[in-house]
Amino acid sequence: MALGFRRITATVLGLVMVAQWQQVHVAAALPPGTPADYDPYVDPKHDINNPLKYIATDSLTAVSFALVMVVAISQTYCVFKWGAKWMLSLVIGEYCFAFGLSMRFALNRHPDSLSTYIVEDMFVVLSPCAFIAADYVLLGRMATYLGLDKHLLVSPRKITAAFVTSDVTTFLIQAAGGGLSAAAKTEKANRTGSRVSSQITTIMLR
Repeated sequence: MALGFRRITATVLGLVMVAQWQQVHVAAALPPGTPADYDPYVDPKHDINNPLKYIATDSLTAVSFALVMVVAISQTYCVFKWGAKWMLSLVIGEYCFAFGLSMRFALNRHPDSLSTYIVEDMFVVLSPCAFIAADYVLLGRMATYLGLDKHLLVSPRKITAAFVTSDVTTFLIQAAGGGLSAAAKTEKANRTGSRVSSQITTIMLR
């Protein structure tokens, strides 16, 4: 049963990544009235077609991507060597986070591509949900192992249900913030969407 669940999870993630990767290769249509000599690199801060409002730097992207991949590969080895497969949510989240970071290479070359930004934003902003899921799993297992269940406000059996409820709520709010930022046609709307996503992420990590 566990093997079947892992296969299903791997298949779903693979399909999502393939679908999103295909979107990256679809050129973003520029709004009507865009000048013929439009250059996205001239003034990215005030460019309404640039959702990031800056040009992603390849060198910084490479460093961050490499660091996350080193951690993900190391933890993959640990999970399968010592049998801690219940921490797979953390490892899967790290690979998703690395995938999101890799999209910044595409944003460097196509800073006005809305589809690329959506993929990057979705994987980078929502990956922490998997990190927090691992924290909940670890908390329950540690409490049970140490025999300290009575000190938890919520029983270990209900921790997963509590996580799913809270995480789905924050997930939807983050997705709404990311969608607002991506679809923004004004700088104010873009800032509002970014603030919603960043504030919810801060609340989740606390």
